[in-house]
Amino acid sequence: MEERIQAVVKPFVRMMKNLTLRLCDVKVTARKDVQTAMGEIVPLLLRFCEQYKHAQPVCFDLMRELIKGATGSPLLEPHVQNLVPPLLVSLSMMENDALQYYQFHISAASEEKGKELEAARISNSRDSESMKLIKQLIPFISKEVADALAPRPRLVWVNMI
Repeated sequence: MEERIQAVVKPFVRMMKNLTLRLCDVKVTARKDVQTAMGEIVPLLLRFCEQYKHAQPVCFDLMRELIKGATGSPLLEPHVQNLVPPLLVSLSMMENDALQYYQFHISAASEEKGKELEAARISNSRDSESMKLIKQLIPFISKEVADALAPRPRLVWVNMI
């Protein structure tokens, strides 16, 4: 972006972020109004993440703040089903594409080293922002939401572990 545009965009984004968080904060806004705001804002954030790659950092930052603010309340329950899939996709998108290629070749040369690299990849994924958000959404997942998110045989297998 041009410097003139960046100078205007940064304060605008900060203002919009603060306004959004204020609208979705039950300490400042009535619960009914927060539910209405969440009903509009969460789908908007998800759509912007999908359509505008340059907006993803701001959208993820806002989602993280909304999820933190909604912890301990049922405000996000209607949106969990729509929030989890893009977060799962982002887990794989955040990883460097070359790592899977290296994993294949290292595993072929040495099974032990391949397992070490795989463990490092899994650890890196667990520590990512997307995984942190997913973990914060777990309390909001009801049986109905879980059924909608995953096929039945997969759920049975996960429950057996």
